[in-house]
Amino acid sequence: PATNVKLDFLQILQGKLTAKGLKYKAYKQELGDFEASGTIDGKPQDLRMVDSVVILARSDLPASQVSYANPQGGKFMTSVTVAPTVIGPIAVHRGWNAIDVQWGKNEFRFINMCLETPSFQVHQRLQGLEILVGPAWTTKPVILVGDSNSDGAAANGWNSGTYNMLTPDFTPLGLGSLNLQDAWSQTNAGQPGYTWGNHPGLKNPAPMTYKPLGMGPFRMDLVLHRDNFQATSMSRLGVDQKTYNAYGMWPSDHAGVVATLAIKQITNTAESEGFEYFADALTPWFSEQLLAHDAPELVWRGQLDDLDAETHAHLDMLISHAAGSVCVESYEPYTCELNVIDPD
Repeated sequence: PATNVKLDFLQILQGKLTAKGLKYKAYKQELGDFEASGTIDGKPQDLRMVDSVVILARSDLPASQVSYANPQGGKFMTSVTVAPTVIGPIAVHRGWNAIDVQWGKNEFRFINMCLETPSFQVHQRLQGLEILVGPAWTTKPVILVGDSNSDGAAANGWNSGTYNMLTPDFTPLGLGSLNLQDAWSQTNAGQPGYTWGNHPGLKNPAPMTYKPLGMGPFRMDLVLHRDNFQATSMSRLGVDQKTYNAYGMWPSDHAGVVATLAIKQITNTAESEGFEYFADALTPWFSEQLLAHDAPELVWRGQLDDLDAETHAHLDMLISHAAGSVCVESYEPYTCELNVIDPD
């Protein structure tokens, strides 16, 4: 494999933070490792890209003030396979990582996610479901951040289904509400706050004005929270015209977001037994329910144990909420699969 690293964005970012006297520890979950032959400056090269999601946690405070435990993460069981390509079928994995934070006497879970693009609505929504019944399936207070690829600016828009699933009241199996509040909506009521909408070349003169095929812009980079938090402010980075004028381009097709959440008094609570990663419940029974929603081309793999009647009833409710209007997705020359892998 190619090992001569040309750009390591995590290393660059950590270097900039260190130069400012800031100390952060990286918790990383690798999602993909792609390699193919190509050319650079007319010379044949072995090209490689490694894709990850990362949480940077402040590491310069005493353990009595803040500590971290239970780092976890994974690729979503639901993934898109792109085929054909010059190097054969490519599984494009999205994923998440999380860490439990002890801040003084207060405890919460911080989750970082990257969901599938708007072109694959079924996959995106099922990945959001994996978040809800996976790392967010806890009685701890939760902060959930990341690129949802779903629009929070238009509640009933064509690309808002996953956002709507993550944010309404959701009370499965009597564990209490999984309802996640939107920090932007709480602090910037009525403002669209678009975070995606710059041209891939980053040369559009005004920020967030790129609309391919009439789609976008979107507010897809979210800060959501549940239990004992109060959002006090949230703003965007990289959308100031001075930024464009200084460099002649935008720093990214996305805007950055910064939110401040105030912690109320939190009572530590134990994990609910048996639900640490409930995505085990993606069984052949689950796939049969999906196929009943007019999705005959979705391919499921994996043989897990049958679940009890209570869990079946729970999943039936989740399906109606998360995949209620599943449609077959076929974008030539691409083919789509939903890959379910037995975690055992």
